[in-house]
Amino acid sequence: MPVAFTDVNPDPVASGIVQSFGRGGEFVHNMVAPLRTVPGKKFRYGKWNFADMQSAHHETKMPDKGPANVREHRGLSWATGLCVAHGLVEEWSDTDRAESELMGMGPDHEFAIWQDINHELGLGAEAEVKAALDAASNATTLTTTQQWNDSSADILGTFDLAKKAFRHNCGVNPTHVIITEDCWDVFINDATILGLEKYTRGGIVQDANAGLFAPVRGIQPIVPTVLKNSANPGATASVAELWSDDKVYFIYVDPGAASNLKAFTSLFFAQSMTLPGLNVAADSWRPTNLTKKWTNYAVTLNRVLKTQDEMIYRLDDVLE
Repeated sequence: MPVAFTDVNPDPVASGIVQSFGRGGEFVHNMVAPLRTVPGKKFRYGKWNFADMQSAHHETKMPDKGPANVREHRGLSWATGLCVAHGLVEEWSDTDRAESELMGMGPDHEFAIWQDINHELGLGAEAEVKAALDAASNATTLTTTQQWNDSSADILGTFDLAKKAFRHNCGVNPTHVIITEDCWDVFINDATILGLEKYTRGGIVQDANAGLFAPVRGIQPIVPTVLKNSANPGATASVAELWSDDKVYFIYVDPGAASNLKAFTSLFFAQSMTLPGLNVAADSWRPTNLTKKWTNYAVTLNRVLKTQDEMIYRLDDVLE
């Protein structure tokens, strides 16, 4: 039977519990898309041109008395971005507040409202990251014996090919790989990979942080497990994994992209200050109409996701 909102959020008065909706794991976008604060909604950022990766080699020999050859540096151009407003408002009725306060749970319920609003905004950012990675042009579709759950699959072989293809596109190796959960289940049960894990971290059974492997081929795996409810408000919940596809995403993350406008990075969020000194604005207020008996709680921000397509590589149809 589908899980309804009230199944996981008991009535606070009847149960003495204030509980936010179950969310799954941590957001991936916090790990793979550095947050760059920009002063206004309109901003400039660097875009790299990797065409010279395929250009002719520059001769480095030079005469004893003469100039060296002039090398063309990897091209950098400047683009303009525009942050887009995001926000949510939730209403909490006076009746519900009074009932919660009778149980001494008013502050707990109010805090849960703020948490849920922020989570919804984070879920939107997560969906933006996944959509951008799915739209990237550099990808390989696996078939037959290449697919990871085929009896003859060479998972590390496909992993190495993707790493090499990534490097040929932009000149650096990926730093992180996002492996969706269904693919991860096959990945961690591969005999070759289990053998490597045994000699790096003592095996996943003994690992207190099970699910967080040591880097594979120098690339840090990330397994996203965030949940989403695709049902309309008020309808029966339809809860599923946000990252439910059988895809694997290779990316390059430079945490310095949060402040360095020229940093190599696959993607980043630019977020403008909605108020002086703030990049997120939170507010609560009473309606001006005295017949409306509730309090509004709102969080707003201005952000936009920017990507460097050459620094994204995807494996599609990873499973049969």
